[in-house]
Amino acid sequence: MNNTKAFFNNILFDDLFNGFGGTVKIFTNEFSKTPHADVSQTQDFYLIDVEVPGFDESNIDVQLEGRTLTISSKTEDATTETSDEKKEVQFLLRERSEIKFSRSFTLPEDSDLENVSAECKKGVLRIQVPRTPESKPRRIAISSLEAKAV
Repeated sequence: MNNTKAFFNNILFDDLFNGFGGTVKIFTNEFSKTPHADVSQTQDFYLIDVEVPGFDESNIDVQLEGRTLTISSKTEDATTETSDEKKEVQFLLRERSEIKFSRSFTLPEDSDLENVSAECKKGVLRIQVPRTPESKPRRIAISSLEAKAV
C-alpha cells in the first residue's frame, strides 16, 4: 500500500468526515452519506422529516419491520454512459457518482404501526406515525368527597 492511500485510510481522517453526517470513501466511485433528519411529535403523531434532495421518490424505500423503520435509497450512477460514449469520452474531472444511504429509527411503543404514511415534497421525505388512542392524554374527572358524605 502506498503512503498516500495509507494516509487517507487513517482513522483521524475518517472521523473528520463522520462528524459531517456521513462517510466519504476515497479512491472509489461511491459516496455514502447519512441524511439529516428531524424527529418531532404532536399529541396525535410522531413526525420524521428526512432530507433527500436529488433522490427520486421511486428510488426511496421505506420499510417497517416490527418497530424499526428503515429508510434507504440508491441513486443511479450519474456518470453512466452507453458503451459507445465510454469509447469516445475521456473525463478530465469526474465528481458525480452513485449515492446511497440507509437510516433506521426505532419507533416508540405507542406508535400505530398499521397507519404509518410517507410523502416526499421538495427534497424532504416526511413520515407520519400516528400515536395510538390509548397514549393520548385524557382528562380524569375529580369527584368531591363532600358530595359522597351526604
